[in-house]
Amino acid sequence: MKWWFLFLALVLSTASKAGELDFAEALRAQDDCYRALSEVYRTEFRQGPTAQSLTLKLNCQAQLKDWPAWDQSLEQALNSPLLPPKEKQKLALNALSPLWQRQKEDQARSLYETHLSPVLGEPYPAPPEGQIDPHLAKLASSILPGTGLMMAGQWGAGFTSLGLNSLFLWAGATAFQKEQYALAALALFFEWGWYQGGRNAAEEAAVTYNHNLILKTHQIQLINWEGHF
Repeated sequence: MKWWFLFLALVLSTASKAGELDFAEALRAQDDCYRALSEVYRTEFRQGPTAQSLTLKLNCQAQLKDWPAWDQSLEQALNSPLLPPKEKQKLALNALSPLWQRQKEDQARSLYETHLSPVLGEPYPAPPEGQIDPHLAKLASSILPGTGLMMAGQWGAGFTSLGLNSLFLWAGATAFQKEQYALAALALFFEWGWYQGGRNAAEEAAVTYNHNLILKTHQIQLINWEGHF
C-alpha cells in the first residue's frame, strides 16, 4: 500500500504541475505575461523547474523584453542538470533569434558553437555579403547629401535630404548676393544642421541595413536548423 500511495502522489503532483503550467501558457497566449510568469515562479518554487517552465519563462521574458532576466533564465536553463541535452539544444535554438535581434552576435555564436554545432555539424554562418560600410555611407553623404541614405535603400529620405540641403544653400547664397547677411547666416546655420544630421543619419541607416540583412539571413538559416529537431 505504501508504494501505491507514493506512486499516486507522484502522478497527482505531475498532473498538478502540468495543469498550472498549461494555465500559465494560456495566459501567455493572451499576452498576459506578468500573470503567466507569476504562475511559473510559483510552480518552480513548489516543485522545481522543468523544460516546460523554463521555456515558458524565456518566452514571457522575451515578450516583455526583460532582457536581463531573460539572460539569467537562459543561463539557468542551459546549466540545469534536470534538462536532457535534447531539451537544452531546443532552448539554445529558440534563443538565437532574440540574441540576433538584440545584435548579440558574439553571444549567439558562442551559444551555437557550444550546444548546436556538434549536433548540426555546421559552423556558425559567416556574415552575409552585401553589407554597407557605415563610414562609407557617412562619407558619401558628406560629399553629396542624401547619397549615403540612398546606399542604404532609403531613397525617400535620401532625396529629401538632398532637396533640403540644396534649398537652404540656395536660400543662403541668394540672401548673400542681396547683401541680406543676417538672413544668409540664418539659412546657412540651418543648412549646417541639416548637413550634419544627414551625415549621421546615413551612418545609422547603414548600420540598420546591415542588421536587417544579417537578421534576415540568420532567420532563413534558423528555419533550416529547426528541421533537425
